Amino acid sequence: MNIHILCLNILVILFTLIPASLVGTIFNFPGMERFKNNKNNFFKAFMYLLIFQVICIFIMNNKLFEIHFPKDNMFYIIALIFIPIAILIEIIIGCIVVKLKGNKISKISFFKSNKLDKSIIINTVVIAFIEELLFRQIWINILHGYFEINIYIVILISSLAYAINHISMGFNVIVQKFVTGVLYATLYLLSGSIIIPIITHCIQNYVVMKVGASDE
Repeated sequence: MNIHILCLNILVILFTLIPASLVGTIFNFPGMERFKNNKNNFFKAFMYLLIFQVICIFIMNNKLFEIHFPKDNMFYIIALIFIPIAILIEIIIGCIVVKLKGNKISKISFFKSNKLDKSIIINTVVIAFIEELLFRQIWINILHGYFEINIYIVILISSLAYAINHISMGFNVIVQKFVTGVLYATLYLLSGSIIIPIITHCIQNYVVMKVGASDE
């Protein structure tokens, strides 16, 4: 690997490390108060930032975006099966973290928003799609394919990066996303296609948003 490719790959990793925190920092600038309290604004800004990152990375190295569809249809069924499993895992992890903190679990709740319209659902699904491209396909291909880091360590690193990207949502969510990040990475590696975790992640986000809206 020449020095040019090495520098580009390091730049990609640093560029995609904590995009959500970057949006949160911008929203804390003076004059941003009227945007900060609206979750839809945050998700929209986050989505635009991720799209911008993907475009920049594609220009730098489009080989990172090679997508293969699984030839075995069983993987599509597996993707659907793991939607409720991923949701259940996050619920269980959340309950465990709450109990370890010594708190009582009064009610299991999902995403809440003062106004949950189609745009915020679309934004969240698009975010899930791009997160899979960034934290699974791109990170795993760079860390394992270019830097030749052990694949199990790569799964942990990419999942941790994905989890930390949710730091604004609290420690509980970080732990939940780390575990599901490992799940998505496993689906990607076993199927050989980013399409499988994309299906699971996008539909999971959609279901969580809809269930959360119905609880209001």
